[in-house]
Amino acid sequence: MRANPNVELHLNTDEVGDVVVRVTGKAKVSRSEPPANKVPAYVRKYRDQIKGFGWTPQVFAEKYPHPIRVRQLRFH
Repeated sequence: MRANPNVELHLNTDEVGDVVVRVTGKAKVSRSEPPANKVPAYVRKYRDQIKGFGWTPQVFAEKYPHPIRVRQLRFH
């Protein structure tokens, strides 16, 4: 991301896969924010997905220690 911060996110579709939302923007790693396991709202929202990987929130935070922020969003 340092060399090319341009990113595109693809959000969940409907059941048929007809509705795809794409978001483009500029990404940056944030080293000033706490890891995911220290943000209660994040843990509440993503606990099941993290558990689905066989991880705890602590393991997730060790594997992905820094949040990525995307700015200058454009929806397609």
